[in-house]
Amino acid sequence: QRFTGRSSDLVQTLRQLAPLSGCTIESTTCLSHCDKGPNVKIRMMTASQVYETVEHDVANAPAAAAMLELLFENNQEEERGNYQIHPTLLAAASVMERAHKATTIQEKERFLNSVMKALEKEDELAKSKSMAQALVMRARLQGDSAKMDATRASQLDPWHPTVWRVLADASPDDPTYALNQWIQYQPHYRTKAKKELQLWQESQEAL
Repeated sequence: QRFTGRSSDLVQTLRQLAPLSGCTIESTTCLSHCDKGPNVKIRMMTASQVYETVEHDVANAPAAAAMLELLFENNQEEERGNYQIHPTLLAAASVMERAHKATTIQEKERFLNSVMKALEKEDELAKSKSMAQALVMRARLQGDSAKMDATRASQLDPWHPTVWRVLADASPDDPTYALNQWIQYQPHYRTKAKKELQLWQESQEAL
């Protein structure tokens, strides 16, 4: 799937807040109801039935968290029982939304640094998809720590939809590893990644 626009933002928020196992989150084609968006289509299979619905106006992290918690609360056959989102993860997702909307690099860095500082306080959160997202967002700012941030993010969440693209951008001296990993983890970008590999190899041969 392609991750663009508001769809990309919502996909990332849900990836940060959803259970670590038994849950697949992906971008999709238009779900209609555009006047009620952002929309989320939910499909859940239990031992006795398939549950499918579309939730509307999932516009921010609190709305996404409420949707997830109610989903598992209402699903009485869910063996894991009620799902409660760690308050630090919810706060982190909300602050990252603010970082995304910030208009200066300094503001973005300030928000992202505060997120990472909070997540580092607990080992489990320091290894979470939320931490990976914060690292990817900071790496995109192309600061001195961009390559280190992207590398750590790739270790925490190699399936993150843009982590290998960001690591390739942060590795101009030799992006081959990141581009090859991009092909492996995001095969729908195979053609683009192979083209970039070819261009980089040609540039090295011309030196």
